[in-house]
Amino acid sequence: MKKHRSPRAKPGELAAKFGKSDDGLDLYYCHGGDGATSADSKLLALVFESTDIGNGKNLRQELADRGYDITTLKFSVMQTVKPSSEIYIDESNRLEIKE
Repeated sequence: MKKHRSPRAKPGELAAKFGKSDDGLDLYYCHGGDGATSADSKLLALVFESTDIGNGKNLRQELADRGYDITTLKFSVMQTVKPSSEIYIDESNRLEIKE
């Protein structure tokens, strides 16, 4: 029997993972901060849970109906690395940021 943990995402990661909480086992949508936001995880949940894929079912239901074990579902995507900005103080002691 597989041991499920409370799902978490790494910084900058958006993920869908099967795990446990006080409510029991279910598919969870996680964002790890550092650029990944709750709006991003809500978008992911919308795709898996709410979007009708043409037959009155969402993606999660369709996969289960086709014989896939939803408890093994894992989806993860990392945010692209953004180039760091140059931060410096000019002659007037003003902070400037060059991108």
